[in-house]
Amino acid sequence: PLLAELRSRIEKYRSAGDVDMVVIDAALILDWHLEEELDILICVTSSEDRQIKRLVYSGLTEAEARQRISTQIPATVQASRADFVINNWGSLDDLRAASERLFKQLKGFEKID
Repeated sequence: PLLAELRSRIEKYRSAGDVDMVVIDAALILDWHLEEELDILICVTSSEDRQIKRLVYSGLTEAEARQRISTQIPATVQASRADFVINNWGSLDDLRAASERLFKQLKGFEKID
């Protein structure tokens, strides 16, 4: 249901033609093979320790966090399949700055078929 809803919304925005850019924040894009339907894939990477700390902060136990990470496509594979990679190894301000730089770069992007 979630994937069908996401695909429906993507199609809605594409057919409307009045939106310059749609951003999808979803950890399962590659698992769902959704990247084939997107113009650009951006991967945000982080160390496993940092991922675990964030998941624990969000309410999971460390064991649950490790289990969740173990079921995901490895970060190196995700990064290798992405068009752009943002390394999230620093502060939240660093991540925002890197994201804003990439956004400005992408504003001029047009898909070439």
